[in-house]
Amino acid sequence: SRGLGDVYKRQVEEKKTWKTYRNQKEFVVRARMDVRSVYKLDICCRILQTSRSDILRKGIDRLYEELTEE
Repeated sequence: SRGLGDVYKRQVEEKKTWKTYRNQKEFVVRARMDVRSVYKLDICCRILQTSRSDILRKGIDRLYEELTEE
């Protein structure tokens, strides 16, 4: 019979696999920004309590939806 350790290890591996797949971000993109844009970005981060990357992804998603509406 298997010990509880084996069951726990299997659960942890399953969680890692799901989490890794769900949050997989393969690319690093750099952008040049002026001081005013960085300031606005940081204000958004403070208000929404999230990262710069998350704010930029949300902005890209909104713009994409706007441009592809029919």
